[in-house]
Amino acid sequence: MSINHKLIKKCCVYATESYEEDIPSATRIDSKLTSTTVFIRRERGMDFVIFRGTASARDWATNLMVWPWRVNGTWVHAGFALAQRSVHKKIMKHLNPKRKTVIVGHSLGGALAYVTALRLKNKKINNKKFKCLHLITFGKPNTQVISKKQHMEHLDTNLSVVAGSDLVTLVPKMLFGADAKNMIYHGNDGKDYLNPTKDFRDKDRKGYIKESISDHFMNTSYGPRMENLNLETTR
Repeated sequence: MSINHKLIKKCCVYATESYEEDIPSATRIDSKLTSTTVFIRRERGMDFVIFRGTASARDWATNLMVWPWRVNGTWVHAGFALAQRSVHKKIMKHLNPKRKTVIVGHSLGGALAYVTALRLKNKKINNKKFKCLHLITFGKPNTQVISKKQHMEHLDTNLSVVAGSDLVTLVPKMLFGADAKNMIYHGNDGKDYLNPTKDFRDKDRKGYIKESISDHFMNTSYGPRMENLNLETTR
């Protein structure tokens, strides 16, 4: 897999900034119904769709709606699907299928980014399909019901960035599972791994439960680790 370090690091910056009131030069979209917040930032040749993660009590209600909901032929987490639907029409008004579209999010925002990418599968605007879609998430919880079938093959990039002790990336466990095609794993040994095996990740996590909270945040975990990303060592 070819890693676009520059794009991934830019997405990390935007995922961090999504917790601020505004992202410079971006349009903010809010849903009062679900408290979902997403930013649309247009740059030369590409559009960024940037979802904010859990930031309110209502967001926790979304996280706890753990039952399957069908979206575009795929079973996903109901709370995430309904939260994304509350802003989907407004998002679509800002997108152009002819342009490169990068969908970004951290935590709950990563799950909403995933559902957005799923909704754009075979989606047409003015009879044009999205042909250049990229999904990059940080600390994303399990979003899709476990399935042997591939549901995100339409994406040019489907990348999940996971910090070793971030327990949010392991839940919910019942029915749901990891769904990204590729993973950057920030190991507890200080090294960064591309697509490490599950056995390696399980062994790496042992003894680091105390770091599970701090490892989840953008400013204390993902931001600093991505700034110094080094993928020379993989397992």
